Amino acid sequence: VAPRCSTFHAFAAAQLRQWAPEAGLASGFTILDRAETDAMMKKAVQVLGSSKSIPKVASVHTDVYNAIRNRDMPLSKVLAEWSPLHAGREAEFASVFDEYERLKSESNAVDFDDLVLKLENLLREDEHVRHTICWDIDYLLVDEYQDTNMGQARLTSLLSSGRNNVMVVGDESQSIYAFRGAVFKNIIDFTKLYPDATIMKLEDNYRSSQQILDLANAVLAPVGEGFRKCLKSHCDLGEKPLVVTLSERNEAHFVINETIKQIRNGKTGLPLKQMAVLFRKNSESSRLETMLTQVRIPYRKFGGRKLALEDHVKDVLAIIRVFTNRNDVMACKRVLEMCEGIGEKKSKAIYEVLAATGDIQKALSTPIDQKV
Repeated sequence: VAPRCSTFHAFAAAQLRQWAPEAGLASGFTILDRAETDAMMKKAVQVLGSSKSIPKVASVHTDVYNAIRNRDMPLSKVLAEWSPLHAGREAEFASVFDEYERLKSESNAVDFDDLVLKLENLLREDEHVRHTICWDIDYLLVDEYQDTNMGQARLTSLLSSGRNNVMVVGDESQSIYAFRGAVFKNIIDFTKLYPDATIMKLEDNYRSSQQILDLANAVLAPVGEGFRKCLKSHCDLGEKPLVVTLSERNEAHFVINETIKQIRNGKTGLPLKQMAVLFRKNSESSRLETMLTQVRIPYRKFGGRKLALEDHVKDVLAIIRVFTNRNDVMACKRVLEMCEGIGEKKSKAIYEVLAATGDIQKALSTPIDQKV
């Protein structure tokens, strides 16, 4: 049997499609992307009125709600840490989240966090479904386990369901998604959940020089928790790496100066095609790009927006979604607003008539200010 590979979210989505009624969903449910989640959260704020205590920026609510669910933290603690300006406004935020959940249910839609959480709840509450799904999995391998959140770790445990057929791969020292709710202690605590687990350390490295690994070993040595490792290289010794702490602006200046130095060295310098600057986020490259352009140093940029986030792709997907889920408010509004002469206000009016009557001709001919 060929192995099945997927992300947590893709696996959860596939299972929820198969077990939609058991999970409390209607078939053909829509999965909202981040922009659509923000738009629906914005609508929830609008429905509740113009209370000055409720922030008008929808992404604030989305970030707070994501943190609550991904970090298993109470609303009060999330507000205190993530949005201290709104600390003490738990009731107002809770009302927005309740309305957001109602709007999702009305549209037969789920967001990304719902996928893992709803599958976790389904496996926990429905023994028949859990038995069917789990016994269809001979062996379970989870990669980059140090970057799982609490919900994903619980889902992993449920999917193994006492069979001890799970293996995880990861390195607690390489956890980089704490800002998304990743809990590096998940991999440290794995042996507590599975006391008979075998630990295999992969300490041989085939792509970094020993000088770089010596630096990594020295940085990790003082860390008190986790699995002790000593990385060994199969490459040449290499040059000793240089560690420089700089501000964002000085960082760009440093890269420019080092690049110019290599260019001036002529034949002994490093060619531009052998130089690279790595960024954690696409948005962090703007200052360096500006300065490279100013000093006329050519460069190529790799990465950027995902194809699925391009407007033309989202337009096509919206049309498909309307056919599979007529209650999908966000997709219906997007399709309507593609039409000449139809904006946000008119698309909302048309959708309300369409949702109430199912008559497309009546919906298109209804004046904007007319109530159904």
